This record gives sequence, structure tokens and C-alpha cells, in this order.
Amino acid sequence: MKNLTTFERTIILPAIFCVVAVASAFAEGEPFVWNGTDGDTWDTETQNWLDGETSCAWVNGTNALFAASAAGMTIAIDGEVQVANLDVVTGGEGVTFTNGTLRLAAGGAITLDAPLTLSTNFQADGTSSVTGIPTIVYEPFLTTTSTLVFPGLTLDDIAAIQVEMGGKSIRSGAYAIPGAAYHLTRHGETADVQFQCKNGTLLLCVKGQLEEKSDGIYAKIVSAHYVDGWSIGSDFDSTTPNNTTLATSLSTSGYGVCMLQATRGTLRLAGDSAFSGTLYITNATVEVTAPGEHTWDQFISSTTGGGVSVRGEGGTMTNRTFGITDPNTSGDSAAWLASSRTLPYLILSRSIPVSAVMRGSAIGFNANALPYHVRFDDTTQTMTCQFQFS
Repeated sequence: MKNLTTFERTIILPAIFCVVAVASAFAEGEPFVWNGTDGDTWDTETQNWLDGETSCAWVNGTNALFAASAAGMTIAIDGEVQVANLDVVTGGEGVTFTNGTLRLAAGGAITLDAPLTLSTNFQADGTSSVTGIPTIVYEPFLTTTSTLVFPGLTLDDIAAIQVEMGGKSIRSGAYAIPGAAYHLTRHGETADVQFQCKNGTLLLCVKGQLEEKSDGIYAKIVSAHYVDGWSIGSDFDSTTPNNTTLATSLSTSGYGVCMLQATRGTLRLAGDSAFSGTLYITNATVEVTAPGEHTWDQFISSTTGGGVSVRGEGGTMTNRTFGITDPNTSGDSAAWLASSRTLPYLILSRSIPVSAVMRGSAIGFNANALPYHVRFDDTTQTMTCQFQFS
């Protein structure tokens, strides 16, 4: 079991004059490191930043790094600040931004190993990405006995789970194949999950269960299955798949899960947001957690381990071109969503899919639709919404 909480980043040596340090930061792409305290302001005047070891005010267009010392902080943005790339790698608690406007430059990347909550106006200019950094890795083969895999984490902490699957039925047992966890369905302190990977044309699935206890998350596997021709992310509960043997090592029959890694990389949009280009999500989750105006001008591309969700009531999602693309097929998002495949992390209390495709004799084409009037009932653990398009 490994804890991956170190984010390697080279910081330039202190310069004699701040203007020289700024020029170097732009040239080399080195970040300004947050040096303020909880409740401080992010603006272009206050010297709450370090460029190397030199205190400086923020300069728009620089890379920003919030390291371990920023864990748990709430930071108020004054006016509009512009960032090229944003790293939140606190190794534990997340960071919250309030007030003002945070603008991510075109081509900008947000890298997270902890939750980032934006209770502010967030603007992404052009193509952008959100990537989660794995924080804990568990490497022995999972068995049918529940085993502690993610110490100190809760089910709510997890934004994505990546896996490797191996066994004699996978390339003669000599290799492990990367995959991810899909269809994570919460039942209080436990969750059912499907670990999946592709092996040629076969989609392989090991069904498992996660359980949250006082010391962390436990996992066990239940059964192994396969279907020919399906895309990764398909729901094995929607049909009767072929069954096979659960493997306990690379050299035993069947296949199983030989590695798990978790990330807490969640971008929570608690204020208005606008994405003017494609958003790529890798090993992370983007959550719309509060009513607001959310404009998605292009498609979202969710690579293995990525997910998008919305919770709460009210708010509007504008632009009907919004959709989710499946990177594992050459088809478009309509073909993927129309086959009733859910996003990887379907937890009703916090993860509700934000798009669908409507089709019928009165429509005549695949219409990207968005949910409105989303309501979650914590008592019955049910959700209702109205899918609409125009």
C-alpha cells in the first residue's frame, strides 16, 4: 500500500528583483506558490505569493500552486484573477475560493489531489482540462474477503478509482491491463462497483463492493464476467453476461483486480461557470453543486476514470450542444448515451448525470438533453428530474 501525497515541482531560485522572477516564471512555466493564510485575499496587489523564495503579488497569466500549507483554506478573490494553470496538491483537505472571478486561460489545466470548491464565477477560455492525482495505491490482488484498501478515506472523498486487472485469461496471464471503476452505486456505507477493462474486443468486468469503516475504505470482489463488443463503461447489470473465474494472481485462471488507486480530485462548481471549449476530465470528477448559470459551449471528453455530476435544485444549464463523449469508441456522444450507459460514479446524493439523449418518433434525431428541476430525497435515496431540450 502506497501513499502518494508528494507533488514534485521545481521552483526557480530567488531573483534579485521581483520583475526578473516574474519574467522567469513566464518563460519556464514555474508557478507562484500561495503563501497566504486562511481568509486572505487573492488579488494583484497583496503579496500573498512566493516566486521561488521571493514574496510577490499575483501577476495575471502565471501558473498557481496551492501546496500542503493551503489545505483547508478559504480564499477570497478580489475582482478578476487570471491563471494559466492551477494546481491544488494539498495532500489532504481541499481549498475553497469565494467571490470575484477566476479565469482559466485557453489550454489551461487544473490538477488536483484534493477537492477544489469554486464559490465564485469561473470562466474557462477555450480548451481546458481537469486531472486528478492518485493519492493512495493498493497493489495486492483483491479477494472475496473485505480488505482495507484506502486508509483514512471515506466514500465521499473518492473522485475516481483506477485499476489494473490481471489473470491467466488476460494475455496468457503475463500482463495486467489498466481500467477503471464504473457504476459505483451507493447504499449508505457500502457501494457496489464494476471494475472494467478492454482485452481485445472483450469487455471484462469484475464486480466488487466497497465499504466505508472508521479506518478507511474496504474492498472485496464478488464475480467476474465478460461480453464481446461492448464499450468500456457499459453496465453489466443491464444484461446477463458470460461468467468466468475470479483470479487471485497473474498466473491463476480467470481474471481479477491486482491494483487499485484512488484520487480525491474533484472540481466543485458552487457558483456560475462557463466553458467555452472542450473540457477533458481524467481521473477526476467535476460536480455542479449549487444553483447557478452554467454554460457549456462544447462537448466534455471524459477519459477513463472521469465523470460529471450535478446535485441540488434550481439553476440552469445552457447551450444544447452539451454532451459526454466516449473516448473508447469512434462514435459520437449520442450513440454512447443513447445506449443507457451511465457515468462512472453514479452516487445519487452527490453524482447525478448532467446529460442524456432524447429520441422518438416525434423527434426524428438524437437530441442532447439536460436535466432541470433536479430533486434528491435523502430519506428514500431517490432522485427525480426533467430532461428537456429545444
